[in-house]
Amino acid sequence: MEYLVHHAEDAVLTHIVTCRIEVAEPQSSVEDMFCCLCQEKAVWYCENDGEYFCQACDELAHEGEDGDQND
Repeated sequence: MEYLVHHAEDAVLTHIVTCRIEVAEPQSSVEDMFCCLCQEKAVWYCENDGEYFCQACDELAHEGEDGDQND
């Protein structure tokens, strides 16, 4: 069930949700990381995959994709 409310006065607050998040410390630079597929030294980090890749595995994992694969 979905509703679209156009005016704030039409909505009634019934619950307040409080969330806490923890932000992990960023990992070291890519120079200190290893490829997720072959464990060789990583040269790329793919945000979409959330993984580090060496050059060969990056090309293998992303072959056929359009655009600049390493941004």
